[in-house]
Amino acid sequence: MPSILFKPLPCFAAGFLLAGLAWAGALAYVRNKPVPNAIFTQSIVEPKLKAADTAPADSPTLYLTGGSNVLFGIDSVQFTASSELNSVNFGCAAGMGPELILYLLKPRLKRGDIVAMFWEYGHYTFTRSGEVNLTYLNLVFGPQSDFRHTLPFLDRARLALSLPGSHLRDATFLALNPYANSEIYRCAWDIDALGNARINEGRKVSREKLLEQPNELLLRPLNITSDSRTIFTDFIHDCRENGIAVIASWPNLHFHPNYAENPIVSANLARIKAFWNDLEVPVAGEWKEACFEARHAYDTPYHPNAKGRALRTSRLVETLTPLLSDPGAFAVPPVP
Repeated sequence: MPSILFKPLPCFAAGFLLAGLAWAGALAYVRNKPVPNAIFTQSIVEPKLKAADTAPADSPTLYLTGGSNVLFGIDSVQFTASSELNSVNFGCAAGMGPELILYLLKPRLKRGDIVAMFWEYGHYTFTRSGEVNLTYLNLVFGPQSDFRHTLPFLDRARLALSLPGSHLRDATFLALNPYANSEIYRCAWDIDALGNARINEGRKVSREKLLEQPNELLLRPLNITSDSRTIFTDFIHDCRENGIAVIASWPNLHFHPNYAENPIVSANLARIKAFWNDLEVPVAGEWKEACFEARHAYDTPYHPNAKGRALRTSRLVETLTPLLSDPGAFAVPPVP
């Protein structure tokens, strides 16, 4: 009887091994064959990298960093004109996650630069390999696959197991179909030489729709994940070792009535501020300074329109100027 029970085990082990090898081979095949979502997001990243690569080499640059709340909501051209400090809008797609955004930015920083971070609230709950965002998966198994190999082995393994079969299907279709033109999936936004999106004129979302879309992360207790803590702590440590200053601030967000006088919201904001204070990173301004009214919304609660962006940038210049002019505001080592 025992011999009968154990006969299937070698077959099961062999099948498991073959399935694993087939999956690994499929991932290797689509390594540089992106899906439409990755093509779209990468076409946002490319002008950001170009803007950072062409920043002046002989003077400090302020990098305005975060997700699309920065892409749409802060004008680096206006900021530079008002503050006389070189600035680049390095706001990317929020779904990329903070680690990938900082991975792309870090090699482009030089001593004396300043990184001002405006992370969406979801970035504080980011996990490398938990319930990962599809945009993140599509990128790290496509045009940003080099980044994936910098992650710990277990995270790489979990990501590989999280990748949906639709990614392999779409990547293979684009690679093999002679009539498929991947260029049609590229971002059609007008992104200028300093990284700002220039399409957010007027309004595309109604006040009624905004009222249906409060930020749920702010309305329930927000716990900063260990991955987020590690990502931000390591980045700040590297910046300080290389003479680069770091500032934290708040993301642009439509002010929903449910946030007013809400103890959970207040506790979440205090938790975020305490996190940066523990890392000795100055927090610029108050969170309401980054909030905008419905008339200044563009298409989502995180995206102000052009008028809202101009107002937000003016406020930000006033908020950051005292910090930027105070040499003692940052824990940055002296030039050796």
